[in-house]
Amino acid sequence: MKSRNNLWQSVGTARFIYNWTLARQEENYKNGGKFIKDGYLRKELTILKKSELIWLSGLSNNVANRL
Repeated sequence: MKSRNNLWQSVGTARFIYNWTLARQEENYKNGGKFIKDGYLRKELTILKKSELIWLSGLSNNVANRL
């Protein structure tokens, strides 16, 4: 049961990060910007994990790194 819960938590995390990244890229494109590099998005996400998205701090970074 624990493995199942971890699986669904990972799936939810991956979905959230994918949607967040897509929205960030779309917003940037609409404002005339170019594609945002992966490294920059990771830094931005790390900052958010420490402040606004504290619930992500307890989860494995491997989920985010695979996207």
